[in-house]
Amino acid sequence: MPADGSLGYVRRIERLLRNNGILSIRAGRVGHRTMELPFLGGIMTLATGAPSLAVATGAALLPVFVIRRGPGRFEVVFEPILEPAQGAHPHAATEELMRRYAQQLESYVLGFPHMWSGWYSLRFPDQET
Repeated sequence: MPADGSLGYVRRIERLLRNNGILSIRAGRVGHRTMELPFLGGIMTLATGAPSLAVATGAALLPVFVIRRGPGRFEVVFEPILEPAQGAHPHAATEELMRRYAQQLESYVLGFPHMWSGWYSLRFPDQET
């Protein structure tokens, strides 16, 4: 996906997904649209691209996590498909998928904190007394 924010690639991706193609998108905070989510007592910002595409095309949204088990040894974990609620408005369906993904990610971060590189991007409410 272009770093300049252009959306020309979207038609190509939608066509790929509608034809049962496979696409891997890394969860991150850079995207055309983002959402702030509660995360580890703070707030995390994630781009909504992957869930938005899943909702728009009917493609499966399959969360994948990688856990380092030792030098040169990794375990790839495929979680169950995140499916939008039947009949939900696309915007609401995307937001719900985002919340569910953030909950899954939170459990992996708590279990394997050394594996997550997003610590620097968390924001916490001011704690003034």
